[in-house]
Amino acid sequence: MMAGAIYCTLKPEYHKIYQLTGFASQFSHVIFYGAIWLPILMLIPYYFLLKDWQCSTTPNLVKMILVIASALGFLKLTTPKLILKSYKKFDEKELAFNKAMDNINSYSAVMSLLYYTCKSYDEPIRNAALTKIKACKRLEEDLIDILEKDRTAYDVFNFLDDNKVDHPERFIEPIIKNLTNINKEMRESITDPYSSIYDIDVLLRVLEGQFKDSTSKFKPHILKLQEILETPLAKNRVYADTEKSNQTLFKNREEVKNWLARH
Repeated sequence: MMAGAIYCTLKPEYHKIYQLTGFASQFSHVIFYGAIWLPILMLIPYYFLLKDWQCSTTPNLVKMILVIASALGFLKLTTPKLILKSYKKFDEKELAFNKAMDNINSYSAVMSLLYYTCKSYDEPIRNAALTKIKACKRLEEDLIDILEKDRTAYDVFNFLDDNKVDHPERFIEPIIKNLTNINKEMRESITDPYSSIYDIDVLLRVLEGQFKDSTSKFKPHILKLQEILETPLAKNRVYADTEKSNQTLFKNREEVKNWLARH
C-alpha cells in the first residue's frame, strides 16, 4: 500500500506520453490522482482502529478496506507493463500538424498567421493559413503595418512572393523602410556567431516581381546590402553550421550581383 502511494506521488502521466484508448486511458488518470485517493483508503481504517470501531463498524470491513488498498497499491506497481501493452506511440509529425492547425484556428492577427505560410510547412497548413489571411478585410493595411513596424518582415515577403496585392504602390515606402532593417540585421547575422543568415532570394524576387516599376527606389538599399554581404563571416557559429552559413552568404552575394546587373 505504501509502495503504491509513493509510486503515485511520482505522477506517472501516461496519458500525456502515450496515446491511450479505452480502459488504459481511464486507468492512467486514476493512477495520476492515486496519490490523493489511495492514502484515504489507508487513513479510513486507521481512523476506525483508533476509535471504538467495534461499535461503529465490523472488523471485516476494516480488513476489507486494507486488503483493497494493499491490492491496489501492488497493482499500481505493475501499471507500466499494463499500460505499455495498450499504447500507441505519438506520431511527432501528426502532433506538430495538429498543433499548427489549432494555432491557425485560434490566431486572428495576420502577423501570427504569416508564420505558417512558410514553405517549410506542409501544404494543408499553408493553405489553411493563407485562406484565413486572405479572408482578412484589412489585409493590405495589416501587411503594410508589419513592414513598417517589424524589424524584418521576411514572412511578408514570403507571402508576397506567391500572392499579389491590389495596390502595390502603397507598399513601396514600407518596403524601403523594412529594407533598412534587413540590411542592419544582415550585418549582425554575418558577424554574430549566434545568428543564422537569411536567404534573400525571395526578397529580391518580390522586388522585381510585384514592384518592378519601383526597382530604382530599391536599388540604393540593395547596393548597401551588397556592401554588407562582403563582411567577413564570424567563425565557429553556435546555432548554425559554419559551412552552410558560408554557402548562404555566397549565394546571397551572387543573387544580389545578378539583381543589380538586371537593374
